[in-house]
Parts: sequence; C-alpha cells; structure tokens
Amino acid sequence: MMAKFSKYSLMLMALLLNGCDGKLGRPDLLWLLWASPLLIAFYIYVARTKAALLKQFASMELVTRLASNYSRERQTYKAVCIVIALTLGVISLAQPRYGFTWEDVKREGVDIVIALDVSDSMLVEDAESGGKLTRIERAKREITDLLRLLDGDRVGLVAFAGTSFLECPLTLDYAAAQIFLGTIDTDLIPVKGTDLSSAILTSVDAFKGGNENSRAVILITDGEDHSGQALAAAE
Repeated sequence: MMAKFSKYSLMLMALLLNGCDGKLGRPDLLWLLWASPLLIAFYIYVARTKAALLKQFASMELVTRLASNYSRERQTYKAVCIVIALTLGVISLAQPRYGFTWEDVKREGVDIVIALDVSDSMLVEDAESGGKLTRIERAKREITDLLRLLDGDRVGLVAFAGTSFLECPLTLDYAAAQIFLGTIDTDLIPVKGTDLSSAILTSVDAFKGGNENSRAVILITDGEDHSGQALAAAE
C-alpha cells in the first residue's frame, strides 16, 4: 500500500511540474507523503473513539452543557492545517526547483562521418551472413551497432554511388541518425557507379565547423573506384 502511494505521489508531482521548467532535487523523499493519509486516518479514529467514550460517559445533552467551549469545527480546522503543513513539509524536503541555469559544457568527442556505398552491387547477398542479408543490409546493421556504442561523439551519414550527398549532418542525436540510416537504399541515388573520391570529399565537407583535431571517416563499400581519384581525395 505504501509503495503504491509513493508511486502515485511521484506521478502527482510529475503532473504538477509538467508544463513548467521544474524539477525535484530529492524525489526519493516523496515516499514520506504516505504519512499524510496515515495522519488523517489517525484523526478520524481519535474523533470516533472520543465520541463513543462520551456517549458512555453521559447523555449528549449533558456533554454539550459540560463542554460548552468545545468546537468541533475548530478541531477539524486544526487537524486540516496540521495535515497540510505535514504534506507541504515533505514536498519542501523533496527540494522542488523552478527555472534553469546556463552551464558551459566542454564536449570531448570524435566527429565521425560514415560513407555508405548504395550502388546496385550492394544488393548482392553477403557471404558472411550465410546469404540471409544483402551487403547493404549487413552494412546498415554494423552501423546500427556502432551508433549504440557512441557516447558524446557526433556522427554523420553520407550516401554515395556514382555521386554522393550528405544524408545526415553531424549530430549527437543518434536516434535521428538511425532514422536517416533506415531511409538509405540502393534507389536513393540515380547516378550509378562507385565514386569513392566523391564520397571522401563530401565526408570531409561535412566536418566544416566541427572539431578539427578529432575526425574520422568510415568508408563502407564493396566496389572498386571507377573515378580513380580516391587516393588523391584521401590525401
């Protein structure tokens, strides 16, 4: 029961903070909110017990005359104030915060551009997959595995065949890069062939404005360079 109340308390605080730039410093302390309904149950128990004992002591008319200064409304108001104070005290312990602060974060990572061959030859069944995957499917799975390993490194995607273009600019959003990767296919580029030099030059252009000291190009292809300019582009 306490665990459920704690769960609902967290959900309530999330709803209260939804739509505003707020957060909790110590959300783990919200489980203390279960003390509020226990306190309410205690007050109800005390009130009923007191009423039952008074009935045994004397008639209601006599009790009313003896306790003329007693006010049930005042006692109820006092109990409500105590419960509210306890609830707000627990919430204050959770350290609710509103607003934001600017913080300069120095990113230390590698800029990686992956150039993927999308020529028709990539539709051939990959030997190492036992014929279950084409070369391009196998390559895309390898890229997906790489994206799962990245942390703080920017990644970009270049598709190429007879020509090339930047499919996904350098980004830290690996989910977005995965979406772009899913759209890459052999029908993406109408110009057939394999121009490695174009892929390399497009990949280098993608680094503009990035980290000049940590750059890497991963070139994935199964064909020969039809332009004959791959080495010159790499240099």
